[in-house]
Amino acid sequence: MLGILQIGTTVHASASWLGEYLTGVADEALTAFEDGTPLLAVTKAGAFFEALLAKLLDEWSIAREPQAGLGTLIGLVRRSERAPIALLERLGEANAIRVRGSHAKSDPLDRITEGDALQMLGTLGLVVGWAASKRSQGADPVETPTPVPVFLSVGGPHRLDQEQFLRRLRAHMRGLGVHLPSLSGGYSKDRPFDVVRQMMDGCAAALVVGLERSHAYTVFERERSSAERIYQDQYVPTAWNQIEGAMAAALRLPLLVLRESSLHAEGIFAADNHGHRIRPFDLRVESRGLSSEFASFLAGWVAEVRAGARARREQGLDD
Repeated sequence: MLGILQIGTTVHASASWLGEYLTGVADEALTAFEDGTPLLAVTKAGAFFEALLAKLLDEWSIAREPQAGLGTLIGLVRRSERAPIALLERLGEANAIRVRGSHAKSDPLDRITEGDALQMLGTLGLVVGWAASKRSQGADPVETPTPVPVFLSVGGPHRLDQEQFLRRLRAHMRGLGVHLPSLSGGYSKDRPFDVVRQMMDGCAAALVVGLERSHAYTVFERERSSAERIYQDQYVPTAWNQIEGAMAAALRLPLLVLRESSLHAEGIFAADNHGHRIRPFDLRVESRGLSSEFASFLAGWVAEVRAGARARREQGLDD
């Protein structure tokens, strides 16, 4: 969803003045939408609006109650006459969605939908863009990266550390201007390979993230033969990593494979002589916050992907 990516790049371009907390809450809202949880996206977006408006009022030296809600904060901004009416109306609509989302959902008409969440996030992008333009008047404009689509192959997380790692990975890649389309949300039981191929056709690269899906305490290889081998504690990712990684390699997409250190190195996670890059990572470390080394490595790879895509465009190799 390039619209979501553009909102993310707007947020990250303003991260220096938004601060770590606001940037993190915005990322959580965007990730919740990408993960198909619109109510959480609305809740996080509402928290972002409250914190941002409070920050702006403090900068404008306008008194406010410490625990003032979003409606009250919007009223204070309105009375300050510092924000355009159209923006205030958008904020009012966002507050109405948030209030509806905080109530019990006994009536289907009261439930939060994907459209509600998308409207909230669109307003989030507009508010950040407006605030950034006000702060940057007279300063050099902040350059945001051109969106680049990278196909993401990853199994659905089933533990908190996996969820935290993927959330941080998505946020970091979003900050680098990377859109991560994946099979989740567009899955077809009848023709999944065709869906993957179509998605990859529009991508500049592919990213395979190997996370533990299955744990075998004992594995017998070539059992009851002279070549029998026994392995203890073998961790295996989703089979879709192998399928999608092989398809990306066949399409000659630049391919990066991130392998959780405990995983059994086999297939796409071991074939380091086929032109793609393999990078192991410690999930316990990176789930708490991407290390500077890991984040720099990802930024370097994205820069290489951008350079390659630019070269292909200049040579007329892309449609």
